[in-house]
Amino acid sequence: MATFFGEVVSVYSRAVEEDEEDLEDENEEDQQIRKEMEQKREVHIEWCPEVSQSIKNSTDKTLQCSDFVLAVGPNAAGFLSAYILNSGNWAVVGSTLLWNERSRDSSRKLGVPTQGEPSCVFYRQNDCPSVLICQCTCYIAEDQLFQWTEKVRL
Repeated sequence: MATFFGEVVSVYSRAVEEDEEDLEDENEEDQQIRKEMEQKREVHIEWCPEVSQSIKNSTDKTLQCSDFVLAVGPNAAGFLSAYILNSGNWAVVGSTLLWNERSRDSSRKLGVPTQGEPSCVFYRQNDCPSVLICQCTCYIAEDQLFQWTEKVRL
């Protein structure tokens, strides 16, 4: 606040101080809610036992692969399903389980999802096990993308 002569004087207001106390209480609640949401939005990768064992046995705890094909969205996943997965010997080796606003319930366990169900499934070629394909038709939110890439680490 400025006085008549332009001197700046700090203003004390009891109302502002009370508001700050309320904000501190809300911040604790907000932090708890934020923590619960982070736990709920955590990305989980489920690998088949054989792949899990090979990840554990590797020195850098990653799955070794020479080629990785990532198909995101219904068009890319449809192409992959029609032209690649149907043409060779592919086995389901993993899936991603996640929750967000668009993919509310990912209660499905490892395996091929039902037709039309949003999913993110990993396939490995039987003839050449170092070739992996990920067919992703579910929505992965922006804040989950980094988690997804960190957990998939190939």
